[in-house]
Amino acid sequence: MLLRRITEHVRAQNWFAVFLDFIIVVVGVFMGIQLGNWNEAGRERLSEAQYLERFADEIELTIAHIREERAFAETAQSTIEAFTAEAYREGATDEEVLSATKGFLSTGAFFVNFRPIRTTFDDLISTGNLEIIKNENIRTGLIKLHASYDNANDTIESNIVWIQQGEDRIYYNFDAFRFDARTQALFEEIAPASLADGIRENRELLRRHAAFHYWLKDRSIEIYDDTEPQARAVLELIQSERGE
Repeated sequence: MLLRRITEHVRAQNWFAVFLDFIIVVVGVFMGIQLGNWNEAGRERLSEAQYLERFADEIELTIAHIREERAFAETAQSTIEAFTAEAYREGATDEEVLSATKGFLSTGAFFVNFRPIRTTFDDLISTGNLEIIKNENIRTGLIKLHASYDNANDTIESNIVWIQQGEDRIYYNFDAFRFDARTQALFEEIAPASLADGIRENRELLRRHAAFHYWLKDRSIEIYDDTEPQARAVLELIQSERGE
């Protein structure tokens, strides 16, 4: 319809009307482009808000995981301390030695881990869309935090691999699975006094094994204590950006 009007105005040589028609066309095109830009910007803001919410949820879950692993590491250290104290204490009864050994092998000898929740970050990195997070401080904080995650995980994993190299002697030569409630029924029953004597005879081997695990827990606690404040700082930036 507009094209027909322009044609009619040109034929009538009504140049003022042609000029007005031209202005209408230009303004219409401009408004169409602008509305498209506004819609795109609105979608980006919505998408950014959704990603920030996901980041906040994942960091909160990671902090909870760190605290759980740290608490387990401290509990494991306590069982190791109890085991080494009873195994070397003069006058310790067979029952006390067996109880402390079971505590060590069922808890103290278990490995800690570090499994941060990082799905959203990996998603944005793999698609090249991390720039959707407009706040540079948050974006930089996320990059540094996930680099810290990588370093923490690599360190704990390498420490575990190092300790596992000496695990065979414990689980094959000493029959450590005899003290695990899930597998002890597979072994021939032995009198408690004989089991306690076996622990005393192998206590140097067991103590070295316990020392390795104690060191691993201690080092892991240091990593947890270093990583949690970093995660908390980035979470606070995100919460501030979201107006929380």
